[in-house]
Amino acid sequence: MLTNSDRDSFRVAISYTVFASLWMILSDNLLNFMIEDAKVLLQISIFKNWIFIVLTAMILYYLIQHHTLQYEMKNQELEKTNAELVATHEELTALEEELRHQLTILEKNQELLRENEELLITKNTYLNTLFGTTLILVKRMDMNALFQTIVEGAAGLADSAHAFIYWVDTTGEYLELKAGSGLHEQHIGVVIKKGEGLAGKVLQEGHSIIMDDYVSWPKKITGLNFDEMGSIVSVPICSESRIIAVLGLTYSKDCGKSFTKEKMSILERFANIASLSIDNACLYDSVQMELEKQQKQQEKISHLAYHEPITGLYNRIFIKEKFGELLAVNNKTVVLMLDLDGFKMVNDIAGHDTGDKLLKIMAKRLKSINIVCHIASMGVDKFIIIYQGADKRQGYVENIAEMILSVCSEPFKVDGYDFSLTGSVGIAVYPDDGHDIAILIKNADIAMARAKEKKENSYHLYTKELSRKILSRIKLEKDLRNAIEREELVLYYQPRVSIKTGRTQSLEALVRWQHPERGLIFPDDFIPLAEETGLIVPLGTWVLETACQQIKRWQDSGNPMTISVNLSAKQFYHGTLLETIRDILEKTGASSELLELEITETLCLYDIAAAIETMKELGKMKIRIAMDDFGIGQSSLVNLKKMPIDTLKIDKFFIQDAELSLESASIVKTIVILGKNMRLNVTAEGVETEGQLNLLQQYGCDEVQGYLFSKPLPLESIEAYLKENRNIEIIDSQQ
Repeated sequence: MLTNSDRDSFRVAISYTVFASLWMILSDNLLNFMIEDAKVLLQISIFKNWIFIVLTAMILYYLIQHHTLQYEMKNQELEKTNAELVATHEELTALEEELRHQLTILEKNQELLRENEELLITKNTYLNTLFGTTLILVKRMDMNALFQTIVEGAAGLADSAHAFIYWVDTTGEYLELKAGSGLHEQHIGVVIKKGEGLAGKVLQEGHSIIMDDYVSWPKKITGLNFDEMGSIVSVPICSESRIIAVLGLTYSKDCGKSFTKEKMSILERFANIASLSIDNACLYDSVQMELEKQQKQQEKISHLAYHEPITGLYNRIFIKEKFGELLAVNNKTVVLMLDLDGFKMVNDIAGHDTGDKLLKIMAKRLKSINIVCHIASMGVDKFIIIYQGADKRQGYVENIAEMILSVCSEPFKVDGYDFSLTGSVGIAVYPDDGHDIAILIKNADIAMARAKEKKENSYHLYTKELSRKILSRIKLEKDLRNAIEREELVLYYQPRVSIKTGRTQSLEALVRWQHPERGLIFPDDFIPLAEETGLIVPLGTWVLETACQQIKRWQDSGNPMTISVNLSAKQFYHGTLLETIRDILEKTGASSELLELEITETLCLYDIAAAIETMKELGKMKIRIAMDDFGIGQSSLVNLKKMPIDTLKIDKFFIQDAELSLESASIVKTIVILGKNMRLNVTAEGVETEGQLNLLQQYGCDEVQGYLFSKPLPLESIEAYLKENRNIEIIDSQQ
């Protein structure tokens, strides 16, 4: 069957054939009829043929052009029709997708309805179980019973017979299975590491985890049989943002169940309830422990009230309170005072910890003596032994003393050291040497001091002649009271020299006692007595006033010099200190800026708040404050920061062996750096060698004081020294 295109082509071919045939037949016949000349006829025939060709070409062009236009129009119509078909197809496809989407939504809604129905049933079960379990949990106090209750409650939530709870230790690195049911019951007590097993992984990652096939999980706990386990879930139990336990449930492999996020969420909420119960139980346990602790503390306090903490022996309080009871049993009582000779060396060489261990050994040795007696520690290295049933005439006292000295002389092996110590024993007997324990102890102490003077490892019985020493001390105290009035006290001065310039920056005033009978007495021989008797306050006032008078003299002469004066603890905390200083400055006319007061670390520890307040008041008066003997006290850096001081004076204890001891050198360097960082002037005391000076130069110390430059000198000598040596050349050790 021919198409429209075929028919058009056929018509064009027929038309052309007819036209060409007619043209050829009619044109040739007409030309032959009209023209006889053959030559002209030939030319005209040729012209005719060209005309035919041209006409044929024009007709063909027209036909082809007409056909092409028709083809293009039809092609456009086809394309338009095809586009409409494609659009229609896309609309049908979109409609089909929409129908499918609506169908999917419908199916999901149906599935959601089923899940909600199941969830509602589960939640109803959860709430019923939770309500019952909560009532039980709030009543539980025993931790083990509480763990078991939590496990049973958790198992009821998910209809599982297999539940467990791991408790996290205080380090947070280990977990112990505290309670379990079903498959987990046989493993109670197992300890696992953080990251081991599902519970360990929960602890490590800090969130709940579901594992559908625990048996094939490569990180399961090794060494335990878990072949029957299927799906498992573990959730953390937290208290104050810290995981304290891990709760878990398991479905056996053959039940075909698995845990979902919804079930895990329910278990997490149950874990929150369990956390509150555990906190409650822990609080109960902590209260019980605190009560037990307080009871033990009370027992300890009662024990410490009558016992010395290091040795465990009775203390002075016990002896004083129980001595009357001892006399009621037997009035023949001997008091022996033992002092360990050379014990200070132990502390200096090996430290106080080693010294404490040695004292414990000594206490055991005293207890091992085969006599019935009461032994007490009097602190540090002194012991009291009270023996009943002997007197001086029977000779037993000397035997007891010799037994005590015998155990003292045995070598002490402590912390790798071998110490050979001796003892000194003083003996006082009741009632010959005193009628109360205080007097007996005092007299035994006097006798012990006499034993020390005799020789090592000896004893001495108290006699009244020994009291003469006490009388001598009383006389010295009386002389000291009159020393100020008699003008027997005198100030010596020791220069403090700048390391950078070699210039004498200031002088430290040091008191001496020019005794009319004993000659020149140094501070170590009378300052402790002044401290003990309270004479230190008027003595310190004299030193302050004398120093300020000298400041005024040098000030008026045009050669001002700062003088540093030491303050004792009693003087510093005396209520009239500030008033006394103001009066002295006003009376003497000395410039407060040329007065420096030296206090020790230990002094500040008595009342740090009061000390700081006093120093602030002194600062308002423009008086400089120096911290003396720094490094050997016990003040904290916090307190040091608060103190308004100007100078740190490094104690000579560290300077003396800084050349030989790396530790001492390091301490000196640290103190210098500390002072510099706190913008304080740093002075080193006790500098006696060039080596010490070189070290201090390297460390950046500001000032030095010591025998390398000058010993303490009286007024006339220090004035001569200042004229000759005001500026000393100090060679820089780093050059």
